[in-house]
Amino acid sequence: MTRAFLHLAHGELSVAWSYHPFSPLLALLLLGLAWGPKSLWKWAQHSTLAHRSALATLPLLLGWWTWAKLLPLAGPHL
Repeated sequence: MTRAFLHLAHGELSVAWSYHPFSPLLALLLLGLAWGPKSLWKWAQHSTLAHRSALATLPLLLGWWTWAKLLPLAGPHL
């Protein structure tokens, strides 16, 4: 993720994407928190869209992590 953020800072979106596909989304979220934490926090607390997004994102992140990190460790037996 650090390398992806460094490439994002240099404007190299495709390279950042190759390091970590979720880096642009996380960078936008962090920028939103840095510039307007109170308004973003209030929106997230009262928004059903934010709650649904969080519930949808967690399984996607866990699935991606399992596919990218754990399956290669299993080897060719799968």
